[in-house]
Amino acid sequence: MAAALAATTSAHAQQQQPQTPPANLPTQAVPQAAATDPGLWRRPALTGDWNGARSRLADNGVTFTINEVVDAAHNFNGGTDSETRAAGQLFLGATIDTAKAWGHPGGKLQVTVINRHGDSLANDAALNLLQPVQTIYGRGEIWRLSQFWYEQTFNGGATALKLGRVTHGEDFGATPCGNMMNLILCGPASSQIVSGYLYNLPVSSWGARLRQRITPNLHLNLGVIESNPVNLDEDRGFYLGTSGATGVIYAGELQWTPKRRCTRLAGHLQGRRLVRHQQLQPHRQ
Repeated sequence: MAAALAATTSAHAQQQQPQTPPANLPTQAVPQAAATDPGLWRRPALTGDWNGARSRLADNGVTFTINEVVDAAHNFNGGTDSETRAAGQLFLGATIDTAKAWGHPGGKLQVTVINRHGDSLANDAALNLLQPVQTIYGRGEIWRLSQFWYEQTFNGGATALKLGRVTHGEDFGATPCGNMMNLILCGPASSQIVSGYLYNLPVSSWGARLRQRITPNLHLNLGVIESNPVNLDEDRGFYLGTSGATGVIYAGELQWTPKRRCTRLAGHLQGRRLVRHQQLQPHRQ
């Protein structure tokens, strides 16, 4: 039995309303700093406006995200030891609005690198769990290129096509990971069960996603994502090749985000279908 004490520290360099249904990745933000610094506890961004540089960059379509999260947990009973462990994740992202930056409407470029560090309570205390206590532990203590994609919207924003290095969980089976620490409550369950070929943050793969808005509250996502176990290797954090690919994942998901009449709170209902097309290759030693 493990009781987890979560200490989550986030430094957000930006924040804006998402144009897509809720996702589990903090990929965008644009806080407008005040003309005068209101102080550490009142400023919209922890690091301030960088002497006006952040606001000038945002006006020209370039925004940044800096986010550090620490999951600390203690094992009171069970396993082999009564231990305390902390795991962390440093998230560095840059978003370019092509309309502001280059005068090309409807485009967005996202680049994200992530470093994971720290120790796993589940491993060190031999808890023998199906899913780790700390959701941000795993995939190696290295830097990884977790997002490198371009998205173009059409039809007044009703249609959007994304191409590049993506993660499965950012478009399919998205969950609000910022509020949970146990891995089973963060990220698509399908990726947790078949993690050998469906990869979540921070591991990225080549892929494409088409999103179509059917009604204001109903979206259809269709995607194709490469399945390549080479991307899991701890010396391939910035690997952009396709050698070692074992197939592709075809994904389809219908997303409904209704609002309850009594509370006006938004809900999120997803129904998805995943099909794997596997290439028969010799086993990789």
